[in-house]
Amino acid sequence: MKLSEKTKQRISKLVEKDFVINTLNERLPKYYKDFKTIKSVKLDPFKRHLGVTSAVFVVEYKIKYINLEGKIKDIDIFVSAHSDGSRKGAYQKTKALYNHGFDKGNYRVTKPLFFLAEQKAFFYVSSPGRSFFNFFTQDTSSDLENSMELITGWIKKLHKIDIKTVDFKWPSFDILKMVPAPASFIKDFKDSDPQLGANIEKLVNDLSRMDRKFRKDIGNILIYGDFHPENIIMQSLEAKEIEMIDFTDIALGDPMMDLGTFIQQFDFMGHNFISRQDIDKYKQSFVEAYFDQKFEDIDIKLNQEFSPILIQNGYETDINNLSGGEKTSVALAYRLALNKVINNMIKTIKSKDFIILDEPTDGFSTDMLDKVRDILEQMDMKQVIIVSHEPKLESMVENVIRISKDDHVSSVV
Repeated sequence: MKLSEKTKQRISKLVEKDFVINTLNERLPKYYKDFKTIKSVKLDPFKRHLGVTSAVFVVEYKIKYINLEGKIKDIDIFVSAHSDGSRKGAYQKTKALYNHGFDKGNYRVTKPLFFLAEQKAFFYVSSPGRSFFNFFTQDTSSDLENSMELITGWIKKLHKIDIKTVDFKWPSFDILKMVPAPASFIKDFKDSDPQLGANIEKLVNDLSRMDRKFRKDIGNILIYGDFHPENIIMQSLEAKEIEMIDFTDIALGDPMMDLGTFIQQFDFMGHNFISRQDIDKYKQSFVEAYFDQKFEDIDIKLNQEFSPILIQNGYETDINNLSGGEKTSVALAYRLALNKVINNMIKTIKSKDFIILDEPTDGFSTDMLDKVRDILEQMDMKQVIIVSHEPKLESMVENVIRISKDDHVSSVV
């Protein structure tokens, strides 16, 4: 639907200095008791989109105001506006959290101020510091362990909030109503390939059914919905406190979505700056901190299709939420366990004391490699063949056969 010129003009006022000064002079005394009048405002538009169907503005106001004692003080305020009206919900959600424990302590939300209906704009106090994303991209050698623990603490606080104590009607996440809408992209798939479209439709409906069942089991839990490194604000990587911004997508839903979103976004945003080994290490530490468990203590079982199901603190979680090293660890445990089960069930198998493992330790830490050695020794097999690029495995075996590949031809060295 085409956006009206009237709506565009109203939202554009957010970068008109006279309008901004008049609005702030009228509104700020409610939030700053010593406020008298604006002395100056510097406008810094971060986003200024006026399209055919939508308008999106994000503007920073660096304000100097005169207080009741005649002294000059500073405030840094942001405004976020969207023609779809979604920022009203973001304002209401931020305010609800701010008034229920997220205004103080180590885990906070940005301080909400007010919402302007005509401009569809949410005004809030700038959070001190920089985004987590900015920190690890500016210094790729940074140690992120402290930050990961802090970030985990914030999301755990959100997931544990008792929504009955908050006077607000939270929306519920619905897979069938997510953006982009499944009804739209399923139709596109069906138009190009009817069978593929039917398969995707079944997948979406199955996911929706499983999500409803799981949420019925766990009850109403608040999830962030857009949990990624750019929405996490901190003053340093050694900080003891963080603030979160942008609560447009917060809703009742499956808390594992937040874990999966953060892991995926951290991997996607960090892979050009951080080594694969370190990314997997930080992802693992994030998951372990959330569940207060070491990865090797996480329970795993099989469903009727012999697919592994991970159990963490009583909750099932998807294997795709794990880091690369964690996935390899699960795959290795699954193969070894399945090998044992089959050998026990079928007595006539003649290869019970023999196993071949192809790249079983990809992404493993040194401690995990030591654990593999212990497990293989406990299995007490007569012969184990391991195909690997991991040098440390050489110290765990009796014989090493080296293979080189030249011009697509492999040969024994």
